[in-house]
Amino acid sequence: MPYISIIILNWNGLDESQRCLKALFESNYPVKSWEVFLVDNGSEEKEGRILKKQFPAIRLMESQNNLGFAGGNNLALAALLKEGKADFALTLNNDTVVDSNFLRELAVLAENDSQIGAVASKMLFYDQPKTIENVGHNLLVSGDIVPRGRGEAESLYASVVEVMGACAGAAFWRVKMLRQIGLFREEFFANYEDADLSLRGIVA
Repeated sequence: MPYISIIILNWNGLDESQRCLKALFESNYPVKSWEVFLVDNGSEEKEGRILKKQFPAIRLMESQNNLGFAGGNNLALAALLKEGKADFALTLNNDTVVDSNFLRELAVLAENDSQIGAVASKMLFYDQPKTIENVGHNLLVSGDIVPRGRGEAESLYASVVEVMGACAGAAFWRVKMLRQIGLFREEFFANYEDADLSLRGIVA
């Protein structure tokens, strides 16, 4: 199975990160085929160290300041690119709770088609699990980026289709593509960095 490096940012969100990590470590994906980078993005109480004690397998990275979504993820992305072990990188918001099959489904889909540079997940509202939060991005003729499927029923969007971009809250990126196009642009502190990266992937 392909090797997956998962990146989770924590910024004063201990409870959410605990819930996220607990679900991840219940994954049925082979344990030797994935790892978790936990980037503590300037939390006031050094929460990353608490999480490291609770989940010793995570790889903790600490920033003294909040680098934003793009900058925080880039810390771990740069490290995994340098190490050269990962086939795919998964950026995952710390307030998500994934299904036990999540990693396997992503890996099988992307591994079977080398033309796939990124995979967008079907994301549901945590407190409304039958309602879609995001199924990737749409680009409007106005130039606006909007979440695909927001507010619609969970049963919809069941087929695999090509979309304009992936929401980085739960996006699966091919490392080979990232080497070619680069990482998140950090001038996008927290928003549109994923749409920009997706568009660069399409152009490439």
